[in-house]
Amino acid sequence: GVRAREISCYGGPVPGLTPNLDRLAHEGVRVEHAFSPGTCTPQGEIAYWYGLLATPGSLLPVQNPETSLYGLPEILKANGWRSLLWISNTDQSFYRRDRFYLPRGFQMIDGRDFPRDDVRTNWGFSDKALARRAVAALDQTPEPFAAMVLTISNHHPFQVPGDAATVAPVKGVEQRGFFLPAPGLPMAGRHTLPMMKTIHYTDEAVGDFFRLARTKEWAKRTIFVISGDHGLPIVPVGGLTSAHELAELRHRVPLIFWSPLLEGGRVVE
Repeated sequence: GVRAREISCYGGPVPGLTPNLDRLAHEGVRVEHAFSPGTCTPQGEIAYWYGLLATPGSLLPVQNPETSLYGLPEILKANGWRSLLWISNTDQSFYRRDRFYLPRGFQMIDGRDFPRDDVRTNWGFSDKALARRAVAALDQTPEPFAAMVLTISNHHPFQVPGDAATVAPVKGVEQRGFFLPAPGLPMAGRHTLPMMKTIHYTDEAVGDFFRLARTKEWAKRTIFVISGDHGLPIVPVGGLTSAHELAELRHRVPLIFWSPLLEGGRVVE
């Protein structure tokens, strides 16, 4: 749910909000204009694995999980990939992802596989706990592998987990709730500051993941894709100007490729 608007390397309004994503973008390849086809997580997941557009009024993994598809999982398996993983700090049965991924040969790791004393929010375990669990899982995974590691902390009601090590550099009075910003515009959220605080937290967790991963041999052979599954209908700093801007906030996501195998320092428009 981390959208492009607040990330510093995408012109975000708060310097230092996303230092880890900014560093990965500087060292890697950043795509300036990237858009998610949908507005909820399963639509983003299907887009990454299969290149599918969102279907209005339907979530394919939920309602039609047995649909025959040909995409990245099948291509990779046909070319010798030994392992496919889905890793998240929430629950694989949410949106019934288990019915979609397991028959396609994925191993699934979710909150049931986390240490019980890890920090939690109302959505599941923290993103920093996820960073540790994901690196530990990949350490035990036969190569070559393809894995999706799905964070959850930057999500309504935007609770900063108790294992946060830094404070987001944002000031102001927190607001919550939804409103109509102008006649003809859809509902938008007032959760600007709470959202920015959880974006900063997720950035911190991304930093943890890469500090751990960089010490592993498999990371030297891995291409990392850092992105969002969709944006959020939350008013940005400075307010909203149009329905088009609100739509862009819901769909424009960061997209960064980082790897020791890639020449970095590039921006793809």
